[in-house]
Amino acid sequence: ARFDEPARDYAAPAAVVHDPLLIGRARLGEGAANLKTAQTSLGEQQLTKLAEDAALLMAHRSQAWYILAAHAAGTGDVAKARDTIGRLKAMDPEGEWASLASALQTRIDTENPTASLEIPSEPMPAPATSPAPEAATPSDPAAPAPASP
Repeated sequence: ARFDEPARDYAAPAAVVHDPLLIGRARLGEGAANLKTAQTSLGEQQLTKLAEDAALLMAHRSQAWYILAAHAAGTGDVAKARDTIGRLKAMDPEGEWASLASALQTRIDTENPTASLEIPSEPMPAPATSPAPEAATPSDPAAPAPASP
């Protein structure tokens, strides 16, 4: 499929429109189309900028994070997909795109079970030792009854 033409078509209104409802939609289209062209890094930059722009609608910002996460998952960059899903959920935890991101996260975890294991960079500390339990005394109601001879 050819995505260079849609990228140009979305770029034109994105450059001149100032209405938050329309500018977010135009920037989403431009960034998503660029992800599908040789301009992948440009598309990632455009969508990240949109997602981080607090002046735009939350729905557009969340969708930008979701598109980036889905793209990363589709290219096999599991770490980037997880990071992007985390950003989306932190920004809009109850939103529709966060719900879709949860489903994407489940799919990623199912398809990449070992990738979900985090290996700490520092060795784990030894577990703390507990003192030995004290012996029960006959006055202790929780103590077992003495054995009969």
